[in-house]
Amino acid sequence: MISKVKKKQKIIIDKSVRDFVHVDEISNIINFVIKKNIFSIVNAGSGRGCTLKNIIDKISKKINIKPNVIVNKATSKIVADMSFLRSLGYKPKKNINGHFNLKIR
Repeated sequence: MISKVKKKQKIIIDKSVRDFVHVDEISNIINFVIKKNIFSIVNAGSGRGCTLKNIIDKISKKINIKPNVIVNKATSKIVADMSFLRSLGYKPKKNINGHFNLKIR
């Protein structure tokens, strides 16, 4: 995605919402599940939805290049339901938005 924005290539996306989560947060969730001896299926994610358009806009703002984005009408939503883990005391430590402050090469 970053490469396409930098090269001003056409990016075709839709209006779908996804749960983008930092790998460190997944590691935190796995550690929590192990320490709590949870032996059931759990959802792992941020519990917050974000569109690809939003991610592309953050990237383009960071590198100061206007992206060439075409947004189709299709929509869907896949966001982790974190209520079970939260009911057991899990508290997220990472926010994907904070990682846009990292250097984009």
